[in-house]
Amino acid sequence: VSLKRIAAAQQDRTTGVDWTLVAGLRVQASERLSALMSGTAWDKEEQHRQGWAVIRQLLDEDTADALASGREVRSPAEQEAVGQAVFDAVFRLGRLQPLVDDPDIENIMITGHDRVVVETANGTMRHADPVADSDEELAEFLAFLAARSDNPRPFTQANPSLHLMLEGGARLSAALDTARLSVMIRRHRVGEVTLEDLVEWGSLSPVLADFLRAAVRARKSLVVSGAQGAGKTTLVRALCAELDPWEPVGTFETEYELFLHQLPNKHHTVRAWEVRAGSGE
Repeated sequence: VSLKRIAAAQQDRTTGVDWTLVAGLRVQASERLSALMSGTAWDKEEQHRQGWAVIRQLLDEDTADALASGREVRSPAEQEAVGQAVFDAVFRLGRLQPLVDDPDIENIMITGHDRVVVETANGTMRHADPVADSDEELAEFLAFLAARSDNPRPFTQANPSLHLMLEGGARLSAALDTARLSVMIRRHRVGEVTLEDLVEWGSLSPVLADFLRAAVRARKSLVVSGAQGAGKTTLVRALCAELDPWEPVGTFETEYELFLHQLPNKHHTVRAWEVRAGSGE
């Protein structure tokens, strides 16, 4: 990738970050890191440390190239912003990261790189800035995320659906076989919940909570259904909280959402399965 060519791209009006430059640097940083990591087993902290070293090296090379060619040199603040954007692109969620980091945002709905709607915790919806320069760029970045996940999976025209659990517990789903690339990111704010909590919040009446508690303890089969964002996962977590802590539990999920295996004080024995993409085998 030619840094001279991509540095001439139009910069984002809000942040001043040249996203085309960031995309190019992300590719170079990934390639250099892959070469450095060959035959090694770095933990996440070491990967981040080495990643910053590579990113700063690339930025220094670009600055030297700018001086040699007479291009304008970025200020220290601009340099830091570009570096952080490249780090986010390599190790985090790139241009999606600020939206996921926003504590007020509950859901992120994307129907094309430039059609981004966010829903806040109080139900308010608003438009957000584009998260890529094209649908193709966004699809390529999602494929990169899928390939580097703990459970690597493809995201291609042959495998047009993607489900990922993001760091921090947010859930990402994407599809290539819609009119335009679509992406949905949902954040789960309530990880540990009981039926008593739902009563206190006004989500259930005490009578309904007692009924559901009795149904669980009587080992009845229950089906939880409802609209997107209605609270299905939260209710299932609350129902599971009524199980005896010593009851062995198995969960089968497209991607982890219940996280019962992360509640050892409530569930002593949990076997949690997550879907793995099929192959020709």
